[in-house]
Amino acid sequence: MAVIRIVPEEEMRVLQKYLNFPAVVLLSETIAKKLSHKYTDGVIDDYDFGGDPDVRVDIVDDIDHYFLVWGHEDVQD
Repeated sequence: MAVIRIVPEEEMRVLQKYLNFPAVVLLSETIAKKLSHKYTDGVIDDYDFGGDPDVRVDIVDDIDHYFLVWGHEDVQD
């Protein structure tokens, strides 16, 4: 099961900025400031999400995206 959300373009750009990699950890700036280790944006090679990630997200920003194929959508210009 999944929930579909229609996202305005300006908000989609923000989401794409942060979700631009197949596996992403979003670390709140407030939490990051409280940590002894100072994390920076970048790749973490050995993180495994402790099992399943908190959230799974598909970003449908391409007319050939699997979601549209799965739903047998006829795309209209």
